Amino acid sequence: MNSTQAYQYDYGIVIGPNGACKGSACRALHDEHGNNEGFVHVEMSHVLKLRRKHDPEFDRLADVYMSQQEMVPCQKLCEVLFDYLRHIPKHRRLLFDGIPRKYLQCKLLCDFLKKRNPHAKILVLHFQASEETVIRNCQDRYRREHRDDDSSTFKILKRLHTSYKEEIEPILDYLQDEGFEIVEVDANLKRDTVVKNVNNILLGIG
Repeated sequence: MNSTQAYQYDYGIVIGPNGACKGSACRALHDEHGNNEGFVHVEMSHVLKLRRKHDPEFDRLADVYMSQQEMVPCQKLCEVLFDYLRHIPKHRRLLFDGIPRKYLQCKLLCDFLKKRNPHAKILVLHFQASEETVIRNCQDRYRREHRDDDSSTFKILKRLHTSYKEEIEPILDYLQDEGFEIVEVDANLKRDTVVKNVNNILLGIG
């Protein structure tokens, strides 16, 4: 998304439940070549897919965890992410989507960003959406894309939303204790409105 105004933040950390339009907003703000001094959308699922494609050993390891219905350990996940980030020029603005989802991921990511740019302005965008909204969005997306992390089953989606609320509390507490600015984003609104609001927040006019 182009703008004649300058963004006020170097890094944006996007958190929120599945189905809260986080990816849509981040993709709309992605500025691949930095022509507008915009953000690089760092989508964790994309980072993992790239690593699996080019690293057979990691691909095998990821298959093992998936076969056991487990997630890749936080430290390994962050190691993959940090390797990816080292190929992005340090002056580029970054918008993180899909991480952190765990407390340890949050701590490791924040420590890395502080070292990458000690003077960076970091904003946490907390996407908030009702259970009804996220379930509807996930069901619609599943019908369109058949994504692995979506489902058409109401009970499964409801359980995932409840689990998210339990996992996000310690992450928000940590970010708040560390002094990060946290802004709430109403993700119950129409997608275009959410994107516009997020852009304005990053410009410092939201």
